Amino acid sequence: MGEPMKAVATTPPSNGACVGKSVEMWFPNLNVYEASLEEIRQGRKNMKEAIQICSTCNVRVQCLEYALSWERHGIWGGTSESERESMRRKNNIPFLRPSIQELGLGFNRATTH
Repeated sequence: MGEPMKAVATTPPSNGACVGKSVEMWFPNLNVYEASLEEIRQGRKNMKEAIQICSTCNVRVQCLEYALSWERHGIWGGTSESERESMRRKNNIPFLRPSIQELGLGFNRATTH
């Protein structure tokens, strides 16, 4: 794969193959504590379909570059959340989206569990 990928984009492409498709396809609920077995099955099916659509997209690389720095959740640039996290670690790409705490909204995760 040549040079390591650099995450530089600050906005997602607006002309991808995903435009006009269902949001559920790109953000499948695979949480076994929240979703039913049927919802998880449908989520996996949606995820595979989304990745297939991404594989044919002419802005896939730009989408992935954006997502590496700005998106923890969903399918972006044909990759899953865990695949992007692995890429971030391997290529030392910082995650730039501020947390709720950093935004100063007064939300404290330690006290909400």
